[in-house]
Amino acid sequence: MDDALATLLLKIITEKKSDLQSLILNGTKDFEEYHYLRGRYNSLDDVELEIRELLKRIGEHDDRSSST
Repeated sequence: MDDALATLLLKIITEKKSDLQSLILNGTKDFEEYHYLRGRYNSLDDVELEIRELLKRIGEHDDRSSST
């Protein structure tokens, strides 16, 4: 994965997480909306983790390839 692309994706995810966090902290109309927003936040968190792990694996693969 291109580092610029990964950086852009992580930036977008961080912004969306921040927006959701603000919505949650400013209050939701009911518990159902709270659960929905928390679910979206958790999903973004999962995607962020997957991207970071993928970048780490790519980095490790590149290190092994360049050392042989």
